[in-house]
Amino acid sequence: MRRRIEVLPARRRPFPDELVTSWLTRLARANALKVQEILTLANEGRRHNLLNHDLDASLPTHVVTGMARLCAIPADEIIGLTLDAKADRLISFEISKTGTRRWTLPVTRRNRKPTSNWIQLCIECLRQDDIPYLRQHWRYAFMTICPTHGCLLIDACPCCGMVFDFAASDADLERTRGILPITVCGHCYRDVRTSDYVAQIADKRTHRYQRALLKATRRGWTRIRSHGWVYSQQVLDVLHRLLRLVRTSEGLQRLLKDCNGESSSADAGCRMPSGRFETWSLNDRHRAMQWVSTLLRRWPETFVTRCLRLHVYSYALLGHRGVAPYWFVSVVRTRLYRPWYAPSKEEVTEVRRVITTAGQPDTHYNRRRWLGRYHESKPYMRRIVEGSRPVQMELFEGAFLLGQQHLLFDLRQEFVNLLRSAVERGVAQLCKALLGKRSLKLDRLCLPGGSNS
Repeated sequence: MRRRIEVLPARRRPFPDELVTSWLTRLARANALKVQEILTLANEGRRHNLLNHDLDASLPTHVVTGMARLCAIPADEIIGLTLDAKADRLISFEISKTGTRRWTLPVTRRNRKPTSNWIQLCIECLRQDDIPYLRQHWRYAFMTICPTHGCLLIDACPCCGMVFDFAASDADLERTRGILPITVCGHCYRDVRTSDYVAQIADKRTHRYQRALLKATRRGWTRIRSHGWVYSQQVLDVLHRLLRLVRTSEGLQRLLKDCNGESSSADAGCRMPSGRFETWSLNDRHRAMQWVSTLLRRWPETFVTRCLRLHVYSYALLGHRGVAPYWFVSVVRTRLYRPWYAPSKEEVTEVRRVITTAGQPDTHYNRRRWLGRYHESKPYMRRIVEGSRPVQMELFEGAFLLGQQHLLFDLRQEFVNLLRSAVERGVAQLCKALLGKRSLKLDRLCLPGGSNS
């Protein structure tokens, strides 16, 4: 006999900014069911293991149709709860939507249990809710601060420190225990609202910046001082580009140190973790968003002034992958334009002759010491710049002098080794002539104060 779910009152309907997993969990517990059982009912009795998938990202069509029929609500209202419905406000039109989701915390599971911090929470929001539920913007990777209370979010249970898994918290519980709120941890079965955790207040600048980003993603557009009204995904495109290039660009690492107020010799603050931004820890993502909010503050005057002072130009900000949004490119090309340096064939030929004459191997690494770090080993990898003669960048002279010092150091080291071996052979022959011992062999030259054995 097929079980029918009763039409729930208005308070059981999904909130406009609620996640799909949050709504399914509340709906299942209100009807004394489990999430897998309610998905089976929506699938007309066919059992499919959907809990291993990211239901917040997208729901199968037959599940949307079945849930709309069971709950007597429009299907568009259920589709609006998924993150794919907001994808056009997060991802640029030039990027394929079929790849990895940008700006969304990924879900990785093993045996139906999450192994990654896929959701963030604000304890104060859950404590003030009459009906606690999970917000959609808690899945956004660029959100590390609660837009309402201005405190840092948490991505693990404050009681046991495990990853949140509210959808599976009732898997081993009996139905007679009553309806559990969604704030009960699936590992320690304690309500996170009753914990002793005190939310940490974040800095106001980063808080205002993240609120502006969230407002832009909800509306789909925002206002840039230098360009006017632009789409929200064009702003997020620039952030993604900066966060991707800061790991390898020396210019952006100088900007990172300057924004953090660190000295030029400090290395701890300029290191970003490897991998995609969405897979970083909460602390690393918060530190990156602090840097971006400081870097783009009072655009574009403060940004251009800081870049000129630290000698950061267009080749470090734009990179060579993809097409950057016009509101960012227009300022960089107009006020920070400095193209890639491409050495001529005559320079490469002369440098190769000097290296060969000095007795060094003619490799790409040795040529780059003299030509600068942007000399490419493959012809098709050379950067094509505008104009007949590219402007030589300021790093070229420093790289040339550094390469010259390295080459002189290698030659000096070889000369010292040859001189040392000649002295050892001369001393051995002298000792042999004075002592008259043919079997005397001096393996090494004894230093003053060393062993005479």
